[in-house]
Amino acid sequence: MRLKYLTFCLLTMSLTACSSNVIKSNSNTAQNLPERAIQGINAMYSYPSYDYRGKVQFNIGDSAEQKKLGNSSNVDPELQSKISQFLQEQKIRLDAKQKQQLFTSLNKNSSNEFSEIVDQSFGMFQTMMNDMQLSYDGTVNYRQKAATMNLGMKYNKPNLSYDMRIPMAVDFKDYKFYSNVFALAPFLSSTPNAYEQYIYFDFSKYKDQINRVKVKELAELLKETSAITYLITPKDQVQSIALSAADKNAGVVEKIRIHSSVEEVFQQNLLFATANREYITKTVLGFDEKALASDSDEAIDAEALTAEEMARQAAEEATAAADAAASPTSADHVVAELIELIYAQKYGDDEDDEETSRDATAAAAEAADEEEATTAYASAAEADEESDEDEDASDAVADRAADARSEEYLSRQNCLDLAKQKQNVAYGDFVYCNQEQDVDVFKDSSVSKAEKSEKKSELIAKFTRYGQEDKLLNAQEFKNLWFENQKDIDAVLPAVKDRSPLIMDVGLDASGRAVKLDYDLSTRFKKMTRDLNVKFDVEISNYGKASKIDYTTLKQAKSFKEAIKGTIFERIMGGSAAEDGAESELSFDEQLEVLAEKVYKQTGSYEKTYKAVFIAKMGAENPDLVKRYSSRDLQDIATIYAYNYSNQDIYNPTGNALKTIEALQKKHHLESDEQYDSTLGAEVDEIVAPLVKDAQKKQVMQKLVKQYKKPEAIFAQYYIEKYQQENEVRPDEKADLSKTAAILAKVYTAAQKQQLSQKTIQGLNDDLYEYVDYDLFKETYKAVQDAGLK
Repeated sequence: MRLKYLTFCLLTMSLTACSSNVIKSNSNTAQNLPERAIQGINAMYSYPSYDYRGKVQFNIGDSAEQKKLGNSSNVDPELQSKISQFLQEQKIRLDAKQKQQLFTSLNKNSSNEFSEIVDQSFGMFQTMMNDMQLSYDGTVNYRQKAATMNLGMKYNKPNLSYDMRIPMAVDFKDYKFYSNVFALAPFLSSTPNAYEQYIYFDFSKYKDQINRVKVKELAELLKETSAITYLITPKDQVQSIALSAADKNAGVVEKIRIHSSVEEVFQQNLLFATANREYITKTVLGFDEKALASDSDEAIDAEALTAEEMARQAAEEATAAADAAASPTSADHVVAELIELIYAQKYGDDEDDEETSRDATAAAAEAADEEEATTAYASAAEADEESDEDEDASDAVADRAADARSEEYLSRQNCLDLAKQKQNVAYGDFVYCNQEQDVDVFKDSSVSKAEKSEKKSELIAKFTRYGQEDKLLNAQEFKNLWFENQKDIDAVLPAVKDRSPLIMDVGLDASGRAVKLDYDLSTRFKKMTRDLNVKFDVEISNYGKASKIDYTTLKQAKSFKEAIKGTIFERIMGGSAAEDGAESELSFDEQLEVLAEKVYKQTGSYEKTYKAVFIAKMGAENPDLVKRYSSRDLQDIATIYAYNYSNQDIYNPTGNALKTIEALQKKHHLESDEQYDSTLGAEVDEIVAPLVKDAQKKQVMQKLVKQYKKPEAIFAQYYIEKYQQENEVRPDEKADLSKTAAILAKVYTAAQKQQLSQKTIQGLNDDLYEYVDYDLFKETYKAVQDAGLK
C-alpha cells in the first residue's frame, strides 16, 4: 500500500466520521473514570460538527548534564589530556589557536552531525520557541466533509516582533486543500491583494481511494483507538482533579487525569493498528486485491519515471563534464586530440579524401574508447594487485590466528562476560564484539540493539496474527492481549525511569462530553542535552452547531500554479537560489584535513600523520572509548591501522618495523578483519593518502623544476621516471623511451599555446608508439600544468 494513499485516507479519519450513527454520551451510565473519559472523547465522533480552539506552548531547557558542563566549548578534560599527550609525544607542534580549533571541533563532533548542526543555532531557536505563542482554531463538519484551521503565531521582542494568522481548509467533497502561502510573506505576492485570497491544491486524483473508505467502520475504529490508553492505564494512574477558573469558564464540570508515557501510548497505538491491520486495510479503507494490484502498477510506473529522471540527470551531468573537458588545454581534451593525431599518422589522413578523414576520426574515437576501457581495466587490476600486496602480511598473521582458534573468535556470551568486567579489554575484542555480536562491552546495558529489535519484530508478528479481515479487535479485547503479553511489551519499552512522561486531562461538561483536553508531555534529547516540555490544550464547543464554513471565499481561490505566477515563488520553484559565497566555518572533516596537512608538513611521515588523524577522529566519534585506553595503547592501535589501511607505495614497513607491528597486532587482538573498524580505518586513509600522494608529486616536481628549468625537459623527465617505475625498461630501450618522452613534451607545450597539430608528433614512428602510455601522459600533463609551467 502506498504511503500517499494512507496519508489521505488517514486525514478522512477525523473528517468523515459517521454523522448518522449518533451515540449520545450519558455520564450516569459510566461507573468509573476511564469509561467517562472515553465517552467524553468519543462525543467528537458522535456529533455532526463542532468548533475547536487551543494553544501550544514549548519549553526547551538545558538538561542537568548540560548545566554541569555550563557554556564551555572545551572538550572533555580527560579526552583533551589524551590528545595533548599524544601530540607532545609525537612532537607535533600546534599553536594555541590551532589546538583550540581542534578541541572545539572534537567537542562539536563528539555526538553526531545532526546535533552539531542543531547546536550551532539551538540557543537562538530555544529562546524563540520558548517565547513564541502558538494558537489555533477552526471547525469540523462531518456532514459537509470539510474542516478549517487557522494557525496563529505570535512573537514579541524588542528586536523582533510578528503576529500572523495562516488560514487553512480541506474539502473532501471537492477534493481540495486551501491555504495561503502569502500569509507568511505578503510582500512576496505579485498583486497588492493576493495575500487576501486562498490558494488551493487539488487532490482529486485520489478520490477513488478516499471514496473507498467505509465511514461507519472508520468512526467505530476511531472510537476504539481513543479508548485503548484509558483502558490500559492502571487505576492508580487515573484520578479526578479539582477544576480551575479556566475550566469552569469552558463549561467543565468534571476533570479526569491520566498519567502515562509517550513510549507506552505510541506502543499501544502501534500494536492496536498492527492487530487490526487486515481490518483497516480491507474493511475500513477498502483496498481489495484489484485495488492493491492497481496500486502496485502505479508504483512500478513511478519507479520507471524515477529511473528515467535519474538517467536524464546522469546525462546532464555527463554533458556538463564533457563541456568542462572540452577546454582546449584540459588534459582530457589533449589526450583525445593526441590519440586522433597518432591514429592519423599511423594510418594516414588524406585531407582531400573526406570519407577517409571521417573514417580516421571515427577510428580515433574508437581507439580512445578502447584505450579508456583498457586503462580502466588495468587500473582495476593494479588496484586489486596493490590491495592484495597490502594485505599479505596482515593476512598471514590472521590466517595463523584463525588456525589456532574456532571459527567464531568470541561467542556472544564471551562478549557479555567482557561487558561485565569492562577492564583490560583489548581494542580488537571491543570492535569484534560490537560488530559481530552487537555487544558494546563498555555500555552499562547488556541488552543489545539487535536483541531489542528482534523482540520488537516478534511482538509485531504476534499481534499481526491476532487480527481478522472482517472483524474489528476492539479496545477491551486489545486490553486483554496487552496484559497477556505485558512481559514481552516491557522488554521493548525503555526502563520506567527513562520514559517520557505524558499527562492527559479530559474536561467533561454536564452532558459528559469532552469540552477541554490538555496534554502535557516531557522528553529528553540526550545527545543534545536538552529537555523538552510541550503543553497542548484544546477546547471543544458548539457540538452539532458549529460555525459556518465560508464557502464563498473558498470558491474564489486560485490554483497554486496560477497564484504564484509572476512572483518570486515561481522563480524559486523553477530553479535554485544562487550561493552567496560566504565563507563558512570549517566542518570537522575539513579540520582533520588541516590537521593532516600540518602534521605531514612537520614530519613528512604517513604513519605519524595517519596516527594523528586516527586518534582525533576516534576521539570525536567515540570519546568514551578513547578514555578507556592509555596514550601508548592508542598510538599502538593507530600504528596497526596505518599499516593495514595504507597502500604499499605510500607506507610499507619492513624488517624490525614490521615485526614490531605484528607483535602489536597480537597484543591488541587485531589479527583478523573482524577485529577492525574498517569504516574508521578506511576513512582516515582517505584523508591522509591523497594528501601524501599529492605532496610526493609536488616534491618530485619541485626537484625536477630545480634541475631541468624548462617545461619540456621537466615533462619529459617526469614521464620517463614514472614510466620506468611502472614498466621494466631494458638498457637498449631507454633511448627510444627518451625520444618518445621528448615528443610528448612538445605536445604539452603546443597544447598550452593551442598550437597542437600533426607536425607536433611527426617524430613518432613504429619503434616509439609502444612507449606512448595515454594514462601516464595524462598524469604527467596534469602534474606539469598544476605546477603552473607553460
